[in-house]
Amino acid sequence: MASCWRPLLAAVALLLRRAVAASEGEADGGRPVLDVFFYRAMPSESVNNWNIENMDMASVGGVTKYVHTEVLAESIIGSPERERRKYGIQVIAKYPMKVKNPSSVTARSSHINTQVHFGPFVTFDYGVATNPQTQTMIKEHGAFVGVQGQYDPRWPHSMPYFWFSVTGWCPNIVWSDRPATREEAERIISDRSGLCSHLDGSIACEQNLDACVYENGTCIARDPVPMCLNYTSPNGQNGHVLGGLCPGGHHNLVEPTGEHGCTYSYGRAESVTLDEVAGILEEDCGGRKCTGWLDFRHNCSNSEYRQKFNWQTKKKEPFKYCVEYDISPPCQADCWNSECREVPEFEKEIGLPFWQGRCQDHANLARATKVAALFPVAQSGKDIESTRSDSCVFQTPGSCTPVPGQGGNYCTRRWAGICVNCFVPGTQATWPADYMAYCPYDILKSLDYETSPRPTCASSNPRDLCCLYTAECSLKGSDPAEAPLDEDGFAWVASFGNSSLMAAFLERAVQSRGWGSYAERLMDFARTETGWSPRKGASLESTLDMMSELNITVGRTTSITSTATSTTSRTATTSTSRTATTTTSRTATTTTSSTATITSAGETTTTTSRAPSFLDVRTGGEHEASRTNAHPSGTHAYQSGASNPTASMDIDTVVSVGDETQASSLLSILITIDIFGGALSIGSLLAGAVLLRRHLGAWPLEPQARADAWELVQAAVGLRRAAYI
Repeated sequence: MASCWRPLLAAVALLLRRAVAASEGEADGGRPVLDVFFYRAMPSESVNNWNIENMDMASVGGVTKYVHTEVLAESIIGSPERERRKYGIQVIAKYPMKVKNPSSVTARSSHINTQVHFGPFVTFDYGVATNPQTQTMIKEHGAFVGVQGQYDPRWPHSMPYFWFSVTGWCPNIVWSDRPATREEAERIISDRSGLCSHLDGSIACEQNLDACVYENGTCIARDPVPMCLNYTSPNGQNGHVLGGLCPGGHHNLVEPTGEHGCTYSYGRAESVTLDEVAGILEEDCGGRKCTGWLDFRHNCSNSEYRQKFNWQTKKKEPFKYCVEYDISPPCQADCWNSECREVPEFEKEIGLPFWQGRCQDHANLARATKVAALFPVAQSGKDIESTRSDSCVFQTPGSCTPVPGQGGNYCTRRWAGICVNCFVPGTQATWPADYMAYCPYDILKSLDYETSPRPTCASSNPRDLCCLYTAECSLKGSDPAEAPLDEDGFAWVASFGNSSLMAAFLERAVQSRGWGSYAERLMDFARTETGWSPRKGASLESTLDMMSELNITVGRTTSITSTATSTTSRTATTSTSRTATTTTSRTATTTTSSTATITSAGETTTTTSRAPSFLDVRTGGEHEASRTNAHPSGTHAYQSGASNPTASMDIDTVVSVGDETQASSLLSILITIDIFGGALSIGSLLAGAVLLRRHLGAWPLEPQARADAWELVQAAVGLRRAAYI
């Protein structure tokens, strides 16, 4: 019987929640106090020493983008003799903030309202609002916190990211030229007022001209900062614009009132060094770890870092210093222009692997995720998204009111804690504003929309995405661990937001193609494939291509030629149509700048491979083209198509059997050695054998070729056993 009451009780609870939210909004103009994090790149000595006012800040994606595009590129950022990064930037600081903007800014009728609870972004340079139009807004509305969504063709990124501005005292004067702080000016005014109010007549007042001025028959205090910005009359205020930092709000999260002079406060910042973020502290500087940027710049051991791009020739050239990062000139301003697209991927960039892939959306998302995860206070390991539940809907219709049956216009606070427009993809009526982000999967369960009419989906196929929001998919109720290995299964598993489930699905997809994967890299990659919302343009096929591009998977179409001279040559082609050529020889060694050479027990394997990928650095590993071929753990963290090949295959048993099947498996081992750039354990070799055996099947070798192959693999396995067992 009690179960009959549950729907009714749930409905009553919902109505009460909405009523409370509505009453709170009406009582204060719909202006909640927002708890958000703002980030800033800055010199380390400035963290918690600067007053956070009259400056621009960012979300974690915004600050990562700023450093990547404005601070690092060697060929455009200034003197090569400098001893610090541009602007002296050493750290990324993360500030907890409380924000409540003035009612004249957030009012429904306001012409400057932005993202529901913010004003427009104000560009500050050295403490000055450089746009005269924004100074006019500040004079009219007082100090406010502004926001601006970002898009930059130099830094593709599929998730929304933002820049913020915080307006303070005297926003029209450079920091260094400001005659007094707000507190100092208020104290001086108070002291002068006490003096001047007791002076009778103009003569007495004029005898104290430093402190007083005689106006309209009254002796009043002289303004100590007449050059600072004043309010204009329409808002009912007079005197100087006080700034938005609340009294006592420096390193103290007091509740802002939203009144003039108190629109934000901030707590103490946490920070991480760019040296730690980028991996400089793990680089070698003459047989020791580098201690920082300057040490790396002068003393790094890797000669590959001692080059930069020439802006005129657009080519790499030798450079006397080690370069953290540089990008090909055609790509500096726009990743999408035709000239940049013609530059081969491995020729686009120079420097630390962490910064590689500036023109890749996926790599930029992974970079921002890593920056967020380095801070001790993070939400589910990353601060890219927020779990704010405050309402965004304060009027109907309005900017956050969805069109019935269609995919928009929804709003969410999941990115950076501010209201962002989004839409549900795959609806019957195509949403025209497709530049918006895809909404979080649970948008229809949020307080704003849980009683709203549902959008009309074009299909019940998960690949079309809409049904993932309405819970009407054809796969509803099925086990994600057994999801079909197609686009529907990929979208279905991604919607759970669970990186372990996604990693397992991708591993199954890899295995179904007869490929293998590096375990740590796969898990890191899976984390960027799961989130609050679908990733635009994501598909199973494009994801597998990307995994190959980032060296997460191993899968090749391979041709083998066996001769009496026991020299094996072959060409391996990746699924992205980029060709890698490997050659095994016992007598010759070939080394180039992009080649890794592995020598073991008299045998030399030379592998030409792609440039290092960002994911290699995230897992702490090294790519084959880097300085060493050893994974930090001593072995490649490789997963094969077999669940546990070492448990089902014994090396001595394999060597003692000379039939065609075992010969095929062992010949696969030789190919695996080349593809991996040198495996470091028999277990890894056997894993590769099982994998490639499954992929290629039994080879139709002629008797003589079979004998030659068997002789070769016996010798090779003997050498490997001597080296590793």
